[in-house]
Amino acid sequence: MAIHLQGIGLVKSKKVEDVKIGDILLWNYGSESPVVGFGKETAKMKELIIVSSEDGQTYIRKMKKEREVAFK
Repeated sequence: MAIHLQGIGLVKSKKVEDVKIGDILLWNYGSESPVVGFGKETAKMKELIIVSSEDGQTYIRKMKKEREVAFK
């Protein structure tokens, strides 16, 4: 599968439910965030713990499992 990111174009994608620790997520204009863990998970939602390439901070991103995310 593929998804279009602003400033980059078409890149590979997968559903949030298929993301694994160590995957590097891509965002608009080239930001990258490695997945370092997982938080709470419900039937429809999943929390990804990521490290931002912009500021080096760790963040929790809560997303629907069916959402497509770009990865490297």
